[in-house]
Amino acid sequence: MRTIIFRPTNDCNLACQYCYDINNHSDTIQNIRNRATNKLLANQDALLRGIQLLFEGEREKILIFHGGEPLLIQPDALDEFCSHLDEGVQIDIQTNGTLIDQNVIELFRKYRFRVGISLDGCNEFQNSYRLFRNGNSSFQTVMSKIKLLQDNDIRFGVIMSLSKKHIGCEQELYDFLAQHHISSNIRRVFASDQFSDTMTDQEYVDFFNRLYDIWFEDEECLVETRQIMELSSELENVLVGERTSFCSTSDDCFRRYISLDVDGNLYACNRLYGVDDFYYGNVDNISMDDLMRKMNQLLSRRIDRIQQECAGCSRIAMCNGGCPAEAYDLYHDYTRSNCDYKVKTLIRNHIKEKLHND
Repeated sequence: MRTIIFRPTNDCNLACQYCYDINNHSDTIQNIRNRATNKLLANQDALLRGIQLLFEGEREKILIFHGGEPLLIQPDALDEFCSHLDEGVQIDIQTNGTLIDQNVIELFRKYRFRVGISLDGCNEFQNSYRLFRNGNSSFQTVMSKIKLLQDNDIRFGVIMSLSKKHIGCEQELYDFLAQHHISSNIRRVFASDQFSDTMTDQEYVDFFNRLYDIWFEDEECLVETRQIMELSSELENVLVGERTSFCSTSDDCFRRYISLDVDGNLYACNRLYGVDDFYYGNVDNISMDDLMRKMNQLLSRRIDRIQQECAGCSRIAMCNGGCPAEAYDLYHDYTRSNCDYKVKTLIRNHIKEKLHND
């Protein structure tokens, strides 16, 4: 399997305060959209050749439109681009949702997009880091677009980045998911030296456990287990056994995932985009042999360090030292472990105790 995380533009119409990708611009949105659309169309042939090369020999092919904000590209240009992709390619998109309209809806339907929307909770306070570049809240706009998706029977999921603003709001968040029938992925804001409101390990454990208790004690079953992906995953890990299912715990992430931008530049990871140490080259002039050699070099350096740092840990085969991109954000060293073993253990012990006492 290979997943290409494709940046059709680096621009964005929001200025999220915790974003790891701070390429915002002062030009008008219309000018940004026109410029981004024209650039994609101008580079389309080379990009499609590169995507075909990167997917060669792969049985499972996933292309994720990411960014920046991918829906800055006009829908007709995205339609033109997608029409040339191989039928076997699964197309996903991660978007802030603010630019969804009926034309975008038809695009999602035509190519069976799997859609992810970024939304941090159930009110403007919890979304106060997700602002338009003029400082206005994006919450009501995104909620109106979610309603549009639902009215058109477009399946989607929401990614919620939790910060200290969410502490104590577990019941409110649960009620929000129940009321709007939203499926979600909840996670802490990525730790970095640029954002100070990231939950501590204990704060996240307490938040998750309280949310789990609310779900567990809900006799009306207002929220299905699958509506909170992490809840479903942790229950499965307790009841069935731990699985490695996320890129952040993969022992092969540098070979399975690759970031591609509109100019054809290749990076090891979307979160490491723009960092010279993780630049592979340009899809127009790099051979697959050279690309694999660079991937393997990055991977082997990390594996060697993790095997030393985590020697004797029974969980190493499952977590593989955690996410290398987050390790780079925290320590400026992608080979270091940033394993969340203690966090997962505390959560799973809480779930086991709750199940045992029932």
